[in-house]
Amino acid sequence: MYKWLSILLVVLTGFLIVLLSLGYLLKENEQSVTLLKQKLDQEKATEQQSQQSPLQKHQQKNVVIMFANQAKSKTQYRGEIRQVILQHQTCLSAQQCVLVDTKEKEFGCVVAINTIGAAQLTKIINSSTSGVCDESKRTLTASCQQNMCTLNQ
Repeated sequence: MYKWLSILLVVLTGFLIVLLSLGYLLKENEQSVTLLKQKLDQEKATEQQSQQSPLQKHQQKNVVIMFANQAKSKTQYRGEIRQVILQHQTCLSAQQCVLVDTKEKEFGCVVAINTIGAAQLTKIINSSTSGVCDESKRTLTASCQQNMCTLNQ
């Protein structure tokens, strides 16, 4: 009888050891899964922020540009206009030359410039609310002479 009792005790002890080890493994697995879930949640939150971030960056960029345009001094504004006029006077035909009102007496109010320069100059002029020129109606035309845009009356 002691023989059967000792065998039963050994089997029960082995079964108890197996159960305890499985419980321990289950506990460790639960802890690692919890950590992985937390990391995944953090990554999702970071991803959502990065998806929202370009829109916010664009809005911030627009605000910065708006304040930068407002903060431009008159000399910077005139310098930009002068630079665009000087860089974009070349032409190949009269169709490339257009008249642009600079709204600045310093430049003679109206200048002849090529179409690329006219687009750039229009952006610069529209970003600023300054400029006073008399609106006397003259019959000016732009022409291309010696590969340069010129004013004709």
